[in-house]
Amino acid sequence: MEKKMVKFCIAKYVMLRLELKKSFLWINKRKAQKELQRIQGEKQVVQQTLLGQACSSGSPFFRELCEALISADILLTKVNNPKFREFLEKHTAKAIPDSSTLRKNYVEKCYNKTVQEIRAKVNGKNFG
Repeated sequence: MEKKMVKFCIAKYVMLRLELKKSFLWINKRKAQKELQRIQGEKQVVQQTLLGQACSSGSPFFRELCEALISADILLTKVNNPKFREFLEKHTAKAIPDSSTLRKNYVEKCYNKTVQEIRAKVNGKNFG
């Protein structure tokens, strides 16, 4: 009877240890996930701040990027492609704006510049 009781106690002890280990691992995993989310959130805030500062000044780089994409018949939404964005950021060392930022802040400027260039070329010429 004593042997059975000892075996039972040992088994119970092992099961408790396993349960503690599982809960400890789960708590650590949860802490790691929260920390990762916090870090990723900080990165997004930093990127948005930098991008906001660059856009408010009317960056010539962004305007030229917009002109280049439009003149090459490349949809502005292509800058949202992660690989394309990574490539541009790597080789230009600049944060690339979202397509909506280009559309809202630079497409009209590109359009007005193109209209001015056309008017300058046809100024005083008769077509008809």
